[in-house]
Amino acid sequence: MNKIILLDIDNTLLIPQNIFIYYSKDGVEKKLTPEDYADIIVTMDDKKYYDYVEFRDNTIIRKSIETAKPLWENINIAKKYIDAGYQVGFLTARGQEPLIKDIMPKWLMEKTDRHIKINTSYTHAVNDLDKKYIGYNDSTKKLEVIKSYSKMGTFDEIIFMDDNAHTMGIINDWVKENGIKNIKTILV
Repeated sequence: MNKIILLDIDNTLLIPQNIFIYYSKDGVEKKLTPEDYADIIVTMDDKKYYDYVEFRDNTIIRKSIETAKPLWENINIAKKYIDAGYQVGFLTARGQEPLIKDIMPKWLMEKTDRHIKINTSYTHAVNDLDKKYIGYNDSTKKLEVIKSYSKMGTFDEIIFMDDNAHTMGIINDWVKENGIKNIKTILV
């Protein structure tokens, strides 16, 4: 059986440090952590009020992951799938996909104490500016990636682990509406 687990990064595997999203509307300015931002459903109309500049700076991104607080309970869930022979990929709302492909496999191997062969083609940073993902917000972009895995027919089972209930709701609704049996989600 060919199986894969796709892992979100922020607030799923780790709590990033010293990286922020800036919100500004009508004179109100806020500095949001990725955890704060995860609770907001950003529409196409609202996106213009958010500045993701730090998520486009490789130095800040690298440091935010290297100094992150690991979420051990979730890492241990991922370990069970890794030990069961699942392939591993990443599906994140971050941008800078080449950097994520470089840093996250190393980070995960270090934290799980496992030698994991990660095919970087299974890593998706859906807000990468050079690679355009379909969708109007983070959740719908992640859904489109999941749909593409379903259509590929490569995997007998696809597991997606994420902390965002809205994203998981959209994916679970699509799975149910289409009678898909090989996609499962883990909300952490």
